[in-house]
Amino acid sequence: MGSIKPWSASNNAQRLDVNNGLLLIPNLDSLFDKGYITFQASNGLIYYSSELTSDLSDLLGINKKMVIKNINEINFKYLEYHNKHVFKS
Repeated sequence: MGSIKPWSASNNAQRLDVNNGLLLIPNLDSLFDKGYITFQASNGLIYYSSELTSDLSDLLGINKKMVIKNINEINFKYLEYHNKHVFKS
């Protein structure tokens, strides 16, 4: 499971918080960690960076209908951080 808010930016409590993590398949996890995709904090919909080409997203099997389900308000807090500080908009 990867961290939503990177460890380098997290305090010890955040590093151990189970809500600061998403279980993603490897290609999505790598893109998420590098800021090429993120998920909307309010509803979990996927967002692509403008740096991610449509050819590459097709090759990786990513589509704009992807949604993270079963996330809670604490996950949303970490996603807001990711969207502001990690995502390459």
